[in-house]
Amino acid sequence: MAVAKRGAAARTDLAVVLGALTGGLLSSSCCIVQLVLNSLSVGCAGFSVFKPYRNLLRVLTAGMLALLLARHGVNRRTIGTVVCSVLLTFSEDALSVINRQGSLQDLLRHMSLPHGGGHPAVQRDPAIVRWRVDVDGMRCQACAARIRGSVAALPGVRNATVELAEGRVEVWAEHGVQGQWLADAITAIDASYAVKLGGRECFASDDQPVACEGGTLLEKQSPASNGATSGGRQEQQQQRRRPGPPSLQQEL
Repeated sequence: MAVAKRGAAARTDLAVVLGALTGGLLSSSCCIVQLVLNSLSVGCAGFSVFKPYRNLLRVLTAGMLALLLARHGVNRRTIGTVVCSVLLTFSEDALSVINRQGSLQDLLRHMSLPHGGGHPAVQRDPAIVRWRVDVDGMRCQACAARIRGSVAALPGVRNATVELAEGRVEVWAEHGVQGQWLADAITAIDASYAVKLGGRECFASDDQPVACEGGTLLEKQSPASNGATSGGRQEQQQQRRRPGPPSLQQEL
């Protein structure tokens, strides 16, 4: 009888642990699983269908963890389960921060300060171009991370960020980088992505807006802009945002 009770208790504990881990995984839209699939060159698996249930799944995960702690208290197994569940639950949030700011490696690679154990400072180019690319079809942060990584790997690209909610990719690159290269890199991942070049802005080394060679893409697409006065153009330039995230502003 005692053996049967211990067996039933063990099965209950196993169900609680698996429930907490599964809840954490699903509440992040299986972000970790999709990242693994991305590394295997597998497209989006559709885990974003769990996104509307994120809050409910997080509540269930917290309930499972509370039950586990109530039954067994704080020990090595319960702590491990809590840590793994929390990491799974917030993995998508962490990836979202990386997508919006760019990878740490990209930021360090182009910093003007020495890094990596005494390497000399990197000599900065005199100017940089900020491209804005609109992408329709991104469904999760893992897919956004794959796009960011593909664009950031292009020659001449200094950094890339992705805003999943807005469907926007912003790329800071050298002048020689063409917008079509960015679009091709994104559609090469998934042909179903609808990609549109939203515009470009050029900045000098002192972080001031300058005229892009051949005119900006926005000027080419808008006939009204061709008749704008120089004063109007200067006013637009003064209203433009700075070209990069805070970690890149000091280096330019």
